[in-house]
Amino acid sequence: MRERVPPIRVQRFSAVTSTNDVAREMVSRGDRIGALVVADHQTAGRGRRGRRWFSPPGVGLWATWIVSPPLEGKALFTLGLATAVGICKAVEQGYMARPAIQWPNDLLLDGRKFCGILVEVMRDRKGAHVALIGMGINLNQQRGDFPPSLRGIPTSIREVTGKAVDRKRFLEEIKSPLRREVQCVFDQGFEGIKRDYLERSNLIGKRVTVRLAGGNLEGRVVDFSPFGELMIRDDARFIRTLTHGEVHRVWR
Repeated sequence: MRERVPPIRVQRFSAVTSTNDVAREMVSRGDRIGALVVADHQTAGRGRRGRRWFSPPGVGLWATWIVSPPLEGKALFTLGLATAVGICKAVEQGYMARPAIQWPNDLLLDGRKFCGILVEVMRDRKGAHVALIGMGINLNQQRGDFPPSLRGIPTSIREVTGKAVDRKRFLEEIKSPLRREVQCVFDQGFEGIKRDYLERSNLIGKRVTVRLAGGNLEGRVVDFSPFGELMIRDDARFIRTLTHGEVHRVWR
């Protein structure tokens, strides 16, 4: 029998350190697979590599979805990619905007980041994998709402479309796309979402610089692996397959 993605049950908080922290505590106590932890404000929101995610009250969706995936090893990486596709589809359908996915976890509008995804994996009391899928989505910020150090780097759906976003409505709009895309990777792995992911990727065929722990790698993106890893042809014409790294610069 196929593993099914459980219904999403929203659990709201006014202010938390980070929704991933709250979700981790919930799993440690033995509850709530399927819960979507939503906070109005994060005091210590974070992205990849421990970077702070600016998440003030009233303007965004700061959330973590608790999922128990039938996946192991590198296949767990596909959860963040499926989440990216699901959020893109919700924005496309509801707001007439076309996000781009910049591997692995950034969603862009007009070349600027409006959404980050952070997947952390832990084990529950029975030793099973549990994924904490964190999402920070800028909905209603205007350019002046961001700290001076960030201005010109992030954006929001409202800034790009010119229309205010109802946060409760947006939350309802992303539930079905999220469940559908994650179900696809439960059933088929990355191949189940690869076409949709490629259509939204801003990297295929582009020359990029990727920051790695040991230095930078330059080359041209040629494909994504069966696990959603970035495949780059380097200047020596070797194909390098990356699970980790940060795309720092993109050329034509």
